[in-house]
Amino acid sequence: MLNTRVVLGLALVSSVLTTGCSLEKLRSRKRGPSPSSSAVFVDPISSASSADFVPPPAPSAPTTLPLVQIEGTNAWGYPKSYVDKAGFRSLLLHSKFDELDRYFAELQDAFEADPTKEYWPVDASESFASTEAKLRPLFDAWADHSPSSFAPYLARASHYLGVGYEIRGSKYVKDTPPAALEGMRVMFARAQPDIEKALAQRPRLVAAYRQRIRMDLAIGKDTRPTIEAALRVCPSCFQVRVSHMVALEPKWGGSWVAMQRFARSTARGQKTPLDLLEGYVDVSRADEALASDVDASVRFAEKALARGEHWEFLTARARARRARKEYALAEADLVRADELRPMNAGVLRQRAQVRADLNAWEAAGHDVATLLSFAPEEAASEKVATRVVEGLVYAGWQAHLQGRQADAVRLYDLAAKLDPSNIEVRRRRPWVIAGPDAGKAPATDDELATLEAAARAAPDDFDAQRAFDYALARRGQYARVIPVWDAYLARHPDDTRAYVERAGAQRHLGDLTRAFADVNRACELGSPEGCKYAKQLQPK
Repeated sequence: MLNTRVVLGLALVSSVLTTGCSLEKLRSRKRGPSPSSSAVFVDPISSASSADFVPPPAPSAPTTLPLVQIEGTNAWGYPKSYVDKAGFRSLLLHSKFDELDRYFAELQDAFEADPTKEYWPVDASESFASTEAKLRPLFDAWADHSPSSFAPYLARASHYLGVGYEIRGSKYVKDTPPAALEGMRVMFARAQPDIEKALAQRPRLVAAYRQRIRMDLAIGKDTRPTIEAALRVCPSCFQVRVSHMVALEPKWGGSWVAMQRFARSTARGQKTPLDLLEGYVDVSRADEALASDVDASVRFAEKALARGEHWEFLTARARARRARKEYALAEADLVRADELRPMNAGVLRQRAQVRADLNAWEAAGHDVATLLSFAPEEAASEKVATRVVEGLVYAGWQAHLQGRQADAVRLYDLAAKLDPSNIEVRRRRPWVIAGPDAGKAPATDDELATLEAAARAAPDDFDAQRAFDYALARRGQYARVIPVWDAYLARHPDDTRAYVERAGAQRHLGDLTRAFADVNRACELGSPEGCKYAKQLQPK
């Protein structure tokens, strides 16, 4: 008979494997002023109610190494160039397995030649730490395709670790349900053979050692053999030691004394990243104090920063500053943290929250958009995306009421990119695009002629074409809309917005076949809005 704890743990795992873990269902709940009921404007495709939020489709797969090249090094001698995590994720979603094998090998080769590039293979692997269930069959297909490459095993292990930690949660061990701990162990057991296979292929794969350290510490296994093995192949590696420091925190069953002892055993005093390690003790204490003594939390974070400007120390101070409602100061810390550690999901999520606190909805929206490109579960965490979309809807409508049409359109376009299912976005956006003419009688011949002339004078201006489109739609002249977008798409064949607009006219003309073809093409090009409508219009 199975142990009850094991049964509950397996139930948790089953739920995660089925649903892709605990991604929030994002909907806009805040409803602002409604447009006039006398208007004839409806959504270009459908006026159906909002459906569940889904992560956006993959953009086109990169054709070169997904590494953002930046000249120079940071204060610690590490290169400023960084891994494009969204690019790696896109390669997987497009099943570009040979390219993935090659790019992973390039990054690992670069690290083995120069240990200051240690972040590169680590970040490439963490491109796949997402808990999305839809990734799992792609990992399996990749491993079947490339059994002699370390890359699919490293990536799949990263995914299983992410799921394991999601099941476990972030509470102290004593506050974590036994079933959650057991569920984590089940997922880690799936990661273990992948880690060993990756190391068998590349014995100097520190990224895999780092995964093993995190896993072993979480389950209470002695990590010293793995630490020693990793440091034998890379004596100067910082990330190996950081993984150990984080896992020694009290919430994982360790202590600050143990963290300090480890940090002091490795400090060199020669301006290397290793001198930052003891700052992680201060960060851990800053987070512990956050709920009870915010001022102490700030002091601990600043003590860590006195050891050196490190991105994790900045984020710790930002958390404390946000708790003190010092939102502008918190944002400044996070902007700097992002400069030091680009495309870090935790930094982007935290900055989106602070920018929402500041009502800087557009900036927050861009942070959420970046998160959705490689870590959609982080955008769903703490309902960050929900809050930001609601803010964009409100701010965009205020801009519309104040006659700031360009601002309103930009905000609603961003909201539609983040959550194309949102009922408020779908209901209001056509009004915003129509601008002051929304709700008025159909355009006069003179008004129509003016808009047509403007569109022809600026054939590359999407907004000019759309304004003419909407004026034609107000007169029900959908047949005249089609050539507008035909001409524009001939010049801009990758503009997904134009396909969606043309599909709207085709739908009103009853040509659902062409409407579906257009939104499906928009979806293929990476448009969340196109994917949403393609699902609605797909032939039965």
